[in-house]
Amino acid sequence: MPNPEPAHTHIQLLAQLTGSGHGGEARRLVFEAYHCAASLCSGFQPCGTPFLLHLLRTASLLDILGQPIEVTAAGLLHSAYRHGDFGEGSRGFSPWKRPWLRRRIGSAVEGLVYRYEVMPWSEEAIAALAARPPGAPALDRPMVLMRLVNAWDQCRDGQPLFRDDWSQQVDRLRRCREPMVRLARFLDQPVLAEQLDSCIEAVIAAASTTGWKKALSDTDYFRTLSSRDSLLSLISRRLDGLRQRWGPGASP
Repeated sequence: MPNPEPAHTHIQLLAQLTGSGHGGEARRLVFEAYHCAASLCSGFQPCGTPFLLHLLRTASLLDILGQPIEVTAAGLLHSAYRHGDFGEGSRGFSPWKRPWLRRRIGSAVEGLVYRYEVMPWSEEAIAALAARPPGAPALDRPMVLMRLVNAWDQCRDGQPLFRDDWSQQVDRLRRCREPMVRLARFLDQPVLAEQLDSCIEAVIAAASTTGWKKALSDTDYFRTLSSRDSLLSLISRRLDGLRQRWGPGASP
């Protein structure tokens, strides 16, 4: 089947949710998740794509696959703990960030975002999940699905090719392609399995051509773009983050 086209703006996503039959409360939840994502992830991915665009498309693809609204909302924030800027300069998970996010989007969605953050997703973990023997503990199906959709969106337009570590990214995709597709089929997601397989194949094929290799020999531009930010905006977020972490009037 054709590659489904996800939403690229929050307006398109909200219109998509309306078309999927979601009511006002569901749309408000996703809108709040969008606002939260916009404040935490305003920078760029290593490939130079605005981070928020990837988050919007991931949430949209989750809705296209028929996921509950809480999962779609969590898709907008799936990388919040790993890459979000909570204002005080750190990256990665810290316990104090959970109450902040919970106040913004509620316990159900925050719990999904947290499970996404702590779920192992190394090559070894992916292979182990795909090779689970009969009687093994049940899969955390929403988390596996979110991980697979994240990979799908990244491969849809060849994002792994536009990174300074593109060669390692392509090698990882070669090794993870079969187990990820198998996991998608195990989740009863034939569209995801088909699209993931074809998108990864296209990335691998492009990376093997002489023209692509020459074009990808210098990715300094993308590396610079991924770290670019406004100094004033950065200072503002740092101060806000310190207030969130330490409380008004407190000092670190």
